[in-house]
Amino acid sequence: MTLPVTSSHDHEFFQNVPSFDVSVPDVVSALRKVVQNVNALFSPAHCIVALVHPSHTTLLTYTSDHTAIQHPFNYPDSLPAQVMLQRQPMAIADAEQDSRAHELPGFFGRSLLIVPLIYDDICIGTLAIARAEPGTFDEQAVRILSAFADQAALSLVSIQQASTNQRIAGQLERTILQASSDGIAILGKQRRFIEANPAFSRMFALDAAQLVERQCAEVFGCTAEVKPACCLKGCMIEHALHHEQSLDYAEVDITVQGSSRLLGLSVTPVALQDAPVCLVIARDMTAVRDATRSRAKFLSMITHELRSPLNAINGYLELLLAEAGGELTSEQREFAQRARAGSENLYALLEDLLLISRADAGQMRLNRELIHLSEVIENAVEELELTALDNGIQIHLNISPQLPRLYADAVRLQQVLRNLINNALHFTPEGGEVVVSAALAEVENGLSASQQPDDEPHPMLQLQVQDTGCGIAPEFQQRIFERFFQAPNEGIGRAGGQGLGLAIVKMIVELHDGTVTVASTPGQGSTFTCLLPCLLN
Repeated sequence: MTLPVTSSHDHEFFQNVPSFDVSVPDVVSALRKVVQNVNALFSPAHCIVALVHPSHTTLLTYTSDHTAIQHPFNYPDSLPAQVMLQRQPMAIADAEQDSRAHELPGFFGRSLLIVPLIYDDICIGTLAIARAEPGTFDEQAVRILSAFADQAALSLVSIQQASTNQRIAGQLERTILQASSDGIAILGKQRRFIEANPAFSRMFALDAAQLVERQCAEVFGCTAEVKPACCLKGCMIEHALHHEQSLDYAEVDITVQGSSRLLGLSVTPVALQDAPVCLVIARDMTAVRDATRSRAKFLSMITHELRSPLNAINGYLELLLAEAGGELTSEQREFAQRARAGSENLYALLEDLLLISRADAGQMRLNRELIHLSEVIENAVEELELTALDNGIQIHLNISPQLPRLYADAVRLQQVLRNLINNALHFTPEGGEVVVSAALAEVENGLSASQQPDDEPHPMLQLQVQDTGCGIAPEFQQRIFERFFQAPNEGIGRAGGQGLGLAIVKMIVELHDGTVTVASTPGQGSTFTCLLPCLLN
């Protein structure tokens, strides 16, 4: 007997059925487990799992002898199709009296019990057991097999979906890998490349086939005569492989076909079962480096060109104030002093720009000598006294009389102080105060920025500039040390500033092996603290 079928509904019904792939080990393992459990429940019996294809034209069977076979699916007239459409178990007591049992691929014997495999209201196939004897399946067998079929359907669909998701994710990863503009490669334990994407290969003027199996040292051009930056302190990739420590970022200069190229590298160890590997991500920074150098060269040239006339202006102002051209009235002297203060501020700005250009070009050097920090502080304050006076702000000094001498660059530290004090004056209202203090620091470990915990600790000197200005909002306190960043404020902030001062402060302090931090409360003011190691007492 053939049941009536509504074809449009059933076509939609079968389109939602997952496609099972027996080439996937997890799917085969799940089918084997289903068969084994059914055989254990109904032994002796022959189990047949039949899974329908979404096209409803083929049927995949997996049987007790662990063979998977594709069969044509006679839809909707075959026995499996009838059970799936009815969604009800069907028992055939004797196949010799009911030939429908032979419509199930893989069936042999006399009696058959077949139940639908249903998951999330979708019928994915059937689960059947057969025995050689007739009439062996009662109502209890129907209940047990139906309950087991529900669990089996859940397990099979979950595993197939996980496999499908994994396959899609793998395809997506491969697509991203191939399309990425960043170079991505995998290194094995012998420091040989296992895989690399096209972008990584292009960075070394190789194709992927040429790159695979080459050693890292060969690709990066590391020889006994030439060692790129990544090898100067031991191979960072070797370190990542053997110590399982990531390298967040490092820039490496390499030579490719006679041309210099700058790569930004990050190395991440990946622990696999068979052997550890490293994920290497490279970004070609050559264009950025060249642009930075060009900008630095241009900035340096412009700065030098501006310094010459400015030096002449300062020289003549000094002569004027020394009354080389005749005696000055008090008003004339005040005008000349203000002109000199403005000229010195402009000169300081040029120094900032020149310092930035030198740092970008890798030419920033410190001229260290033994200095008295108190003299450096007094000189910096003297430079800005007129500015403070004009703005109605008082500058107070609080310098410990027992300061040790520093082995430092006095000119650069004066630049640090000048920038910090100028910044404080910029954001402090009339009637406010700026306090510059210096003392031996009370720090827990007494370590400089470059020291390790096992190193001999150095005493630290604390230099602070505190103001009663408008303060800095918490979300901007980490960004104020970035170049050209200026925190928006609705307070007293006066016009001027290029957002370079604090970036230069941070750069100079860190070159001295120190640290700079800020503590600020909006509406109450800010305190900038520099910690510098006292290398010599």
